[in-house]
Amino acid sequence: MKEIAFADLTEADATWTGALDFDERPGGISPRRLPGWTRPQVPQMLDVMLRMPSGVRLRFETDSTTLVVTALVTNTKFGDGEPRPVVFDLEIGDSLLTLEAKGGNTIVTDAEGGFTVERGEASEMRFENLPAGLKTCELWLPHNAYVELRTIAVDDGALLRAVPDDRPHWVHYGSSISHCAQALQPGLTWPAVAARRAGARLHSLGFGGQCHLDPFVARTIRDADPDLISIKTGINIINMDSMRERIFSPLLHGFLDTIREDWSRLWWIRIEVAITTLRLNESAESAASAAANRTAENAVALLRQKYPQYHQTEVLRDPPTLLALRPISLRSWSATNGHGQD
Repeated sequence: MKEIAFADLTEADATWTGALDFDERPGGISPRRLPGWTRPQVPQMLDVMLRMPSGVRLRFETDSTTLVVTALVTNTKFGDGEPRPVVFDLEIGDSLLTLEAKGGNTIVTDAEGGFTVERGEASEMRFENLPAGLKTCELWLPHNAYVELRTIAVDDGALLRAVPDDRPHWVHYGSSISHCAQALQPGLTWPAVAARRAGARLHSLGFGGQCHLDPFVARTIRDADPDLISIKTGINIINMDSMRERIFSPLLHGFLDTIREDWSRLWWIRIEVAITTLRLNESAESAASAAANRTAENAVALLRQKYPQYHQTEVLRDPPTLLALRPISLRSWSATNGHGQD
């Protein structure tokens, strides 16, 4: 087979989406989801999250029927728990092929906040029996681990070249709800699924616990010149208590102002929601409590039916507590003339 180091891939060989910078490692390269100029400004915990390549993928065209990816992954596990699977997805047309990276490094954390590192070896993912002929491929990198990319190999004599991507460019900024570290596959995070269904080119800036309206993120979004921008902010600011109302409002306005600096035409959509807590009440004596129980039970059943991870993790504890979001208003307005529509 013909083997190419990821560090040696050129723009003619393949196109990176979602990676704006790379760390150079002794054995390969590791993608970063923010550009290099942000490095001096990035807090440590955000650096941890942006090095997990959620939404990052390599797009190329090949006529090879075998594709071999070699990478060293670094996973995390908590105490005596089992580490989450680390997988690579290869998207070809409507198919999503999945292979798990075995081995690699493991960061073991403890209850006191300390950690140890168990060293392992690089993994080899062999995607075999691929469709014959020239085909467009997108290699989705693991969304829940660190990845040091070593080599990519194709059949002897096979092509490996970049292919244009003229789909609308969508940049999404958010928290762990957008990072989706609990998803089972990188190609099945909700931004990835939404992008494929909408025919969009996703750049995910979902950072678990780290969506705090950092100005350098706003400048990154502005410079990306996307066709569509979505922002889901608020939850990390509340659960970390990182700001008060006095600073949140002007900072949010400043974040949006920075994004639209180079946009001659821009429409904003603001969705306000009411949040209701759904709890299963063992002593549901009243009709209202019984109805709330049925709503919570139905919600749990639907989540477990749609998302397999809710059978395999403790996200839904017993009894589960859920937050129901109900849209109460939708408003759009133009950045150029300020006219709003309800």
